[in-house]
Amino acid sequence: MIKCNKCSKELDEDKFEKGRKTCRRCRMNSKRKHKINCGYCEISFKSHSKNTKFCSRECVSLSRRRRVEVNCFLCGKTKSISESEYKLREKHFCNQDCRSESLRKEMQGEGNPNYNSVKTDCDGCGCSIKVRPFELKSLKHHFCSRDCFIDNIGKYYSGENNSNWNPEITNEERNELRRYPEYYRWRSSVFKRDSYTCQVCGNSESGNLNAHHIENYSSNVDKRTNIKNGITLCIPCHTEFHKTYGYFNNNARQLDLFIVSKNAELAYSE
Repeated sequence: MIKCNKCSKELDEDKFEKGRKTCRRCRMNSKRKHKINCGYCEISFKSHSKNTKFCSRECVSLSRRRRVEVNCFLCGKTKSISESEYKLREKHFCNQDCRSESLRKEMQGEGNPNYNSVKTDCDGCGCSIKVRPFELKSLKHHFCSRDCFIDNIGKYYSGENNSNWNPEITNEERNELRRYPEYYRWRSSVFKRDSYTCQVCGNSESGNLNAHHIENYSSNVDKRTNIKNGITLCIPCHTEFHKTYGYFNNNARQLDLFIVSKNAELAYSE
């Protein structure tokens, strides 16, 4: 048994924390510095937290049973709700159907925040279009159609407008690294023409395709972005082709021989 220095009671050792001479109850009471009136019974009590609202769990439970009678905003039917729900909203409804119908009526015509569309110019083709007010504020560029967006959005984020633009690299170096808009468009066009499918083995797995130059990139400057000089190959086929024929002086004959050999190999394996 240990005597508490605060309440002078002799208590068991388990009532004390190790090395302390004040019992747990007295230490807890000493931390209760905030005087609060209970939100339900209105009795004054002390708490260690100034955000405490009720003096006991019983008062918490009883407070939740308080109900307020309200009329449905749409149909006028009476409904009983909790005090917290009553304070949370200005308008109350008897069910979800009444709420949806009320919102539908409020959002019609001039009540809709997007009722007055704003005229602006298409950033792609320049034609006059109407956009909703929030779009005019939130979007940097506006287009008349999805196709117009696809065809023109690139010019606003390419070259010096791109966040990854490196002014220390020359145009010649960019061409060697294949980092310029014309090359990206060429690659996309090759993929689209070939239905995003390897023209050797038929692989169409996303993220597994390369646009291969039939006549190699470095030696044929005038054919670098010619769609006829491109073909879609999967990464394994593309790697195997260059392992077989190298990376220089590639031509259409090499590609034809490679496709024939691969088709024969696939037919034999079946």
